[in-house]
Amino acid sequence: MAKAMGYKVIGTCAEGKKDVGLACGVDELIVLPEVAARPTRTRARAEPEPEPEPEPEPEPEPEP
Repeated sequence: MAKAMGYKVIGTCAEGKKDVGLACGVDELIVLPEVAARPTRTRARAEPEPEPEPEPEPEPEPEP
C-alpha cells in the first residue's frame, strides 16, 4: 500500500528468509545474520498461599 502511494519501502529479514523478503517487492532489503536463539528463563510459579484455617468456635458453657 505504501509503495502504491509512492513511498520507498525498506524491509528486513534474516539470511534464511532472504528469498521471502525479496518476494515481498520491497525497494531495499536489509538482510541480517542468523542469531541462535537463547533459552528463556523459566519463572518459578509461586504457589498460592493456603487459606487460613477458621478459628474453632468456643464451646458453650454447660448449664447449671
